[in-house]
Amino acid sequence: MSSPEVEQSQRPFNSICIRKNNLPASGPFCLPFALPVSAIVAKREAVVFGNVWHRRSNWPNGPDGSPGGPRPPSEVYLRFHPISHLDSLIVEAFAHFKHFNDPDLEARFYCDLGFYCFHHDHDITTTLQHVKTGLFLAQSNGNLRRQGDALNILVQLKILAGDYVAGRACFREVQKLAKIRGDLGSEAETVNDNFQQGISLMNIAELEVLMGVPKTEIQKKIDASQAILKASKNTPLTLACDTIQADLDLREEDLSSAVFCECFQLGWGKYSEAVSYCVERLGDLSRWEEHHPSSWATVFLAYSLKTKERLAVCKALQFLGYGFLREENETTAIALFTLALEGFTQMDVHRSRAECMIKLGDLSKKHGDLLKALEYWETARLLFQCSSQTKRVHNIDERLVGIGEDVKEQHKRNLAQLVQLNVPTVKVDEVDEDLLDDELEKVEVGLVAA
Repeated sequence: MSSPEVEQSQRPFNSICIRKNNLPASGPFCLPFALPVSAIVAKREAVVFGNVWHRRSNWPNGPDGSPGGPRPPSEVYLRFHPISHLDSLIVEAFAHFKHFNDPDLEARFYCDLGFYCFHHDHDITTTLQHVKTGLFLAQSNGNLRRQGDALNILVQLKILAGDYVAGRACFREVQKLAKIRGDLGSEAETVNDNFQQGISLMNIAELEVLMGVPKTEIQKKIDASQAILKASKNTPLTLACDTIQADLDLREEDLSSAVFCECFQLGWGKYSEAVSYCVERLGDLSRWEEHHPSSWATVFLAYSLKTKERLAVCKALQFLGYGFLREENETTAIALFTLALEGFTQMDVHRSRAECMIKLGDLSKKHGDLLKALEYWETARLLFQCSSQTKRVHNIDERLVGIGEDVKEQHKRNLAQLVQLNVPTVKVDEVDEDLLDDELEKVEVGLVAA
């Protein structure tokens, strides 16, 4: 069965509408497994491994039956299935590439393989390797379309790592490539399509909450998005918009967990992304007051282990560390922060690494290790700068100013102790030589007697 042409490069970052595990129960679909059984098949078929794509190109009245006319063929829902013997299939594909010189297909292969590793295996390191290879092949061949494919995945990786500035830069490059190619349809899609505009506004608002944009600017986007999505009667996206509103309120210290709990209950068993989003916010004890139940961190860990998302597991360990700090169990908290930090470092997740380092720095200072605290905080400051966390950078600057004074005081105390230790000592040339000779004679007599 031949696969449909799925144009990932035509989906701008802020209008991506992919919802894992929300595949509609009915409707036409095809299965482009694209196993590389021969050079001819590998050249003809798409090499998107293990995806079940569902596509509806003609909505009778717009999405979910709402008025609006035909739906542009760009909304793709997908569900991932594991591929047995993936390594052997990759080796087989490489063997087929030896029979022909097709940089375009090879670039597409690497991009699709990276896409699979990212969404199915949550393997960020391997994904990055594959995508960079695909991008290099596309650039060497001057293939703007494949460059857009690779950059779209890089956008997701950068955002996941908390490097929002780099993610936005990659997205701008995708837009630039689309304009050069004359692919203006997707660029204008959010203007011509009210539904897509609502999704775009929601996604931009989600990013701006993380980047610390003023509440008034974000609120305008959320209000406009909610109006559009509620009119479309799209339950999953309306629920997602509500959770972003709750996240903004939480950032502004409006500590009501009711919205998160309600969305968590509504999404359970139906909308996995909404559930994951809510339980992560409820489990982050650093954002709540002392009376907020610490058990939410445990719930988040259990959910993360169930979904097998490595990043979520590391975050859950970090949040559990906050809980043990509440109970003044610093030893366990340090162990959890250190374990989470190792995972974040391997995945190169800037913001989460910095959050762990702040706590480890605070605990190091409390235990008197000022140099270690200084090392943690300076590294965290750089990571927060990369992820556009201006307020967090300012907070660390305040810590660094304070620790500078503490280091000076500690240095003075150390000097005073050294002076006290040196008081009873005397120089060799000031020793009474007669007294020294008498002592040596006593030693010699003792040795002879022995």
